[in-house]
Amino acid sequence: MKALISMVSGQSMVGRQRIARLAVHGFFITTLLASAAPADIVIDDFVNFDAGLWPLVANSGVPSASNFQSGLTGVVGGIREASAEWTSGTNDVTASMSAGTYSLAAGGATDGQGRLTYRDGSGGLNADLTLGEDIVVNVASGDLGSTAITVLLQDNLGASASSTQIVGALGELSFPLTDFGVGLNLSEIDFVEVTIDPFAGTQISLDSITANLIPEPTSLVLLGLVGLWLPFRRRRV
Repeated sequence: MKALISMVSGQSMVGRQRIARLAVHGFFITTLLASAAPADIVIDDFVNFDAGLWPLVANSGVPSASNFQSGLTGVVGGIREASAEWTSGTNDVTASMSAGTYSLAAGGATDGQGRLTYRDGSGGLNADLTLGEDIVVNVASGDLGSTAITVLLQDNLGASASSTQIVGALGELSFPLTDFGVGLNLSEIDFVEVTIDPFAGTQISLDSITANLIPEPTSLVLLGLVGLWLPFRRRRV
């Protein structure tokens, strides 16, 4: 910072004006680059839910418990279907929701799953992931190394593909779209399903699911060219 101040103070008035213009141009280009980046798609931020529909408890007496909510903000398509499914064991599989957090717990010596499904009731999400980089499940807390999460995508033609990751750390669990193969029409994803499969006696909490998008390369090239041109353009007399 001192070097920059020294450099500016040592310049003539014309030099100072030129440095000021370069600073303005740099800010302008940074702003353009930020605006060029497409907004990530929020699949679920777990903020909106009907507390009366939670928790979901599944066990040997009730092997599957589910709920359905529509008109939700912060949820892609506005619809969330959730379920807790018991497979075996003597304890419960419990899915719960609090503001900004979804949790799933399997009792000791008990196997089961939690499932979150997203679709649009009018016929499909129509989500365009052609600029997508990955699906990210943000893990807030849980037993590391003890939970498998599977993301399934289905396109408008009915083709589907899935990817499974083991939760090894808190934070972002990435599912690169390249892992889903080349058979999907990423320009029109109509159905997203996330399955959480904890080992017996473990629990996990999630605080968001998003689809991360990347800027279109052509836009970045054009903005870069503009950035190179602006500082050196001739001023009209």
